Amino acid sequence: MVRTQSPADTELLAHLKGIGLRVSAAQLERWRHAGALPKHRRTYPGRGSKSVCEMETVRIAEALAVTTRRGRSIYESVLEIFTIDPHHQDLLDSCLDIPETGIRSALMWFLTDGSRTLDRRIERAIQHRRATSEDAVDIAYRLASQQFRQAKKKSDDFISRTDPWHRLEGDNVEIEALWHALAFGGDVDPGADIVAEAMLRSMSLFSADPHALYDEERIAIEKLFGDLERTGKAPGHRTQYVPTVTLMARLVDLKFTTIRETRDKLARVAELGRLCLLLHGRPEFEDSTEHMFAASTSSIDANALFHMIVPIATSLRTDAWHRMAALIVLILLEDRSYLPALDLLAAATRKSPLPE
Repeated sequence: MVRTQSPADTELLAHLKGIGLRVSAAQLERWRHAGALPKHRRTYPGRGSKSVCEMETVRIAEALAVTTRRGRSIYESVLEIFTIDPHHQDLLDSCLDIPETGIRSALMWFLTDGSRTLDRRIERAIQHRRATSEDAVDIAYRLASQQFRQAKKKSDDFISRTDPWHRLEGDNVEIEALWHALAFGGDVDPGADIVAEAMLRSMSLFSADPHALYDEERIAIEKLFGDLERTGKAPGHRTQYVPTVTLMARLVDLKFTTIRETRDKLARVAELGRLCLLLHGRPEFEDSTEHMFAASTSSIDANALFHMIVPIATSLRTDAWHRMAALIVLILLEDRSYLPALDLLAAATRKSPLPE
């Protein structure tokens, strides 16, 4: 139920209507309930109080009116306008001052419903089917194999991948998919017998004859993996899967200032990094580009991160919000070892800012 409309809301709705944006009082209430729209500031001029419609609230309401639509989560709109203010489409400007509750709720939604990374898709499929641990291995293997095969064909598939820094080569797809699957089966350090059993069961999913499993094959695979274990060699990259519930708990403990600062660093590196790529080789911008390229090539992490961040600036009207949110989750919640690389890149943009 919409409460009695305040004079400030009346003013806000009239303003939105005046610039061609149709918004109802009920929509304003839904936006506030989601934490996306700030409450009006109250003043006490004499007896009683009155609400005041401030300019920042007006700007946020305009942005929400432009980005929300039927069937789209309000939290997707929040992340979009948190990435970039639609009034000017400029990453170098500060983002809108959306309330903390709105940003945190939007990131929570992203973890549970919005993220399209492989881990989150596997997790949702397992939960949807209420799978046993064995079934979870099969589901994870199927989705991981499909995704890894597609990843080999794409130069930039960050949004749907779990680990954007780890590229697969040759026949590593099946082994990597297997380790990924075992991580979802609940065994972080499986023995050779478990690996062999999971591999044969998973291979049957893609076999023309699903019954073509023989004891001698199982024994041969188990011996191969056992020999590798005894020599201290890990047969593949063991996936470090972080459950969504763990990420949500980390988000609760994360300082809001850290979230905003990370957004600002990502935005600045994206915009200035894009300009560096465009202006590279031009003598008048040599000093400016030198700092950025020195930082971006200082380590593998910094180089990978640079090329994952820059596309934010090239996709402002499409999926920039998703890439920004995915990077915030990755850097702040999944693996904080990438924070130094982000700080290094951000410092390079401050040393030699490029011309507007």
